[in-house]
Amino acid sequence: MFRRIIGAVFVIALSTTWHPAVAQGSTVQCGDIVEGVFTQNEQVNQYTISMRSGEVLQPKAVAFGDFLQMVLAIRSPAGDVLVNSVGDTNSAANRVSWGYSSPDPSAHSGVLSASGEYSIEIASANRNGVGEYTLSITCTSRDGTLIEPGTLQSTETADNSSRPPSSEAASFSGFGLPVVGPVDFSVGIEIPLLAGQVQVAPIGGDVALYTYQASAGSTSMLSVSRVSGDISVGVAVINRDTNEIIFLGGMPHSDQLSVLLTFPSDGTYAIGLFRLDTPTIAGTSGAVQISISE
Repeated sequence: MFRRIIGAVFVIALSTTWHPAVAQGSTVQCGDIVEGVFTQNEQVNQYTISMRSGEVLQPKAVAFGDFLQMVLAIRSPAGDVLVNSVGDTNSAANRVSWGYSSPDPSAHSGVLSASGEYSIEIASANRNGVGEYTLSITCTSRDGTLIEPGTLQSTETADNSSRPPSSEAASFSGFGLPVVGPVDFSVGIEIPLLAGQVQVAPIGGDVALYTYQASAGSTSMLSVSRVSGDISVGVAVINRDTNEIIFLGGMPHSDQLSVLLTFPSDGTYAIGLFRLDTPTIAGTSGAVQISISE
């Protein structure tokens, strides 16, 4: 699975009520995890998703850092506000003001009556409305199947070179560590990871790759928590320039991993998250949260 970074779709001025622009926004689908950005206060970003009657839509936005405030709403194919993160559709709730905004707004559509193109609109507050966020899409199908963020695979063919080889690739006695072969970090999109920042990483065919600047002798706590899926997750920290391994571990069954890293030299370090097949766990896809603190 690859990470899609989606920026601002359009900007409009907001007054007492939330009036989105008519222009078509970016298209998302159930199970997606995408990133967006607000470059000014009172900005609205719109995402379009195709839904069927009888289904349920549950979008959630999570701000990076501690300051960004947002409001989220779902609009029907006819353009009506079905629900927003405040819980109703009256004019006060639709105002993008400090009192109604949140760093992690979400909405539950209820069972949809119409099939068609629905809009997910995220608006930044009239102050503290600049910054980046992650939008995750949870859906429930007509038969009750829950589609959680990160559980759908990319439609693109994954490059097998980014995955560790299976345990059958070489002779093995059966006792020891039957996993962890070469993992090509060059196939990942590098995303800077700042201290105190929480990011959501989809894990599937591609490497989720983060970079972190550290000084010689410094220590930082790396934390990885499972968000969805049952995939076995590999975690590696290396020096970006020398390929020196700083940490290597994994989460075949665990939902959380925390490790205190010590960096031997000044420079850029790469943190790679990847699918790690074991003889008993293959999995298909999933998602984790990653953060680092000094």
